[in-house]
Amino acid sequence: DKTVGFIDTFPYNTTSSLTRDVMEGKPSEIEYQNGTVVRLGEKYGIPTPVNRFVYTSILPMEIRAGKLK
Repeated sequence: DKTVGFIDTFPYNTTSSLTRDVMEGKPSEIEYQNGTVVRLGEKYGIPTPVNRFVYTSILPMEIRAGKLK
């Protein structure tokens, strides 16, 4: 509740650095954040459907930004 309350104090149009990077066509930290969760889930047999969706949705933009090949 405390964390959500804190987040609710941010202006409506606030975005994360990852979102800003993707929107500006810059490399982001998606590989380190969601990509790591997906890989660890695969390694330990734990489904990570939300992280996989986010990762695979942003991956093409990350490739276009030149960070991944």
